[in-house]
Amino acid sequence: MANEPFASDSEIAVLSIIGKNPEYIFNIDGLKPFMFSSSIHQNILTNMVELSSKNLLPDFSLLYSSLESNGKLPLCGGKEYIEYLSSQTYNKENFTEHLRIVKNNYKIRSFVSLSSGISLDGLTIDNVDANILAVQNSLENLESSVGGEGTYQIGSLLGDAYKEIVTRIEKPGIRGVSFGSKKVDLITGGLCAGDLWYIAGRPGMAKTGLALNIILENAENNVPTLLFSKEMSKQPLIERMLAIKTGLPIFNIRMGLLKQPELDILYEATKELKEQPIHIDLSFSSNIDQMEAVIRKYKSIHDIKVAYIDYIQLMVERDTNQTQELGRVSRKLKLMANTLDMTIVSMSQLNREVEHRDNKRPVMSDIRQCGNLEEDADFVVGLYRDEYYNKDSKDKGKLEFIILKQRNGPTGTTILKFNQENNQIRDE
Repeated sequence: MANEPFASDSEIAVLSIIGKNPEYIFNIDGLKPFMFSSSIHQNILTNMVELSSKNLLPDFSLLYSSLESNGKLPLCGGKEYIEYLSSQTYNKENFTEHLRIVKNNYKIRSFVSLSSGISLDGLTIDNVDANILAVQNSLENLESSVGGEGTYQIGSLLGDAYKEIVTRIEKPGIRGVSFGSKKVDLITGGLCAGDLWYIAGRPGMAKTGLALNIILENAENNVPTLLFSKEMSKQPLIERMLAIKTGLPIFNIRMGLLKQPELDILYEATKELKEQPIHIDLSFSSNIDQMEAVIRKYKSIHDIKVAYIDYIQLMVERDTNQTQELGRVSRKLKLMANTLDMTIVSMSQLNREVEHRDNKRPVMSDIRQCGNLEEDADFVVGLYRDEYYNKDSKDKGKLEFIILKQRNGPTGTTILKFNQENNQIRDE
């Protein structure tokens, strides 16, 4: 036919092959009747599926008898059309390809319909992000409605899974993006696609500093990242990144107390950073839909591997039900990590209850009080610096990296070195 997306040749082939080889009804791989362009074809497949649900094989003889007895034969083109389908000579070896063509033609028709329904009327600067997201969600729903691509018989998964395990044995090491700490990488496997991390702590526990250390490490390995800074403005944020990169004291950078050799070091660092794949969003918006649109944009354009959020509580308006809204935001973040095949790392501020107990190290119940974030998280980490609370602490310069939850691994504490002057975090 002239208009390929509406062509029915492959639809005819699918029905003809099933009618002659009725066991193929169980191999339609997510094909649904509504994906056919012809209502006659939709009705025929519907009846074939109904017969198979009764453990009957829908060959043409049984199909004809069933349609005639229930009065649906006219809806399926009559006796002549059933005979026409049975007379076709399509090669059953091409069945999978015909399925693919039918489903892709359905996608094209749906996309054309969706595109024609987009109107500029009513778009404003306040709702444009929500409208973009609605279109993106419609496209994702279109993709997921086809099915099959995301649903597998376990046998088809085992081969690749076993090969991956063997590869890991032959080449042991982290599976994801490096955290910047060999000790953390060893216990976590790195920042793996699909994972959602929460790094929690009270103010002063180096949450932002840790995020910036990881981002700079990612950049050194040419890993594209995106940072949503919801608390710090651009000048102090860049100053802190430069302090971490150069080792120069943040205070001296901020107060202009640098000598010429130090200024030369700073200048070289700015040249290096300028070329690195670090992207920063400073919109200070608390709209999760807008954030999702930005993440999708940068994933598409720059193929970002990790998105960092500092911090999640600032994604919720104060006059809302914060626990419920945090749960909604958290669920969206986890879905984004999965669907976009990337890692999302969010900082989380713990509430003041931590300050009222003798042992101020974060525990899982502290996270639960912040909106049940741990339910979606693959990793929950608590940060603790004893010297912040105890000026005479024997653990000065130490940052406790407390793994409170790891979905597929152990929990425990790793000790890192923290330089308060420049915010550098390193292995001990």
